[in-house]
Amino acid sequence: MKIIVNNQPREIADGSSIADLLADKPAEGTATALNGNFVKRELRPTTILQEGDEIVIISAAYGG
Repeated sequence: MKIIVNNQPREIADGSSIADLLADKPAEGTATALNGNFVKRELRPTTILQEGDEIVIISAAYGG
């Protein structure tokens, strides 16, 4: 199915959750929004994505 991640089209498997999408990112320091709504970290495994969803992923950068 097709979704948008950070304004880029992406193809993912049906039934994927936000947690599946973030499998290669650390949970700490990562914020997510689905269709303009913030998604808490504890809800990511149960938030199933749908065709056409728009996800924003923001990762904290450390340093100065």
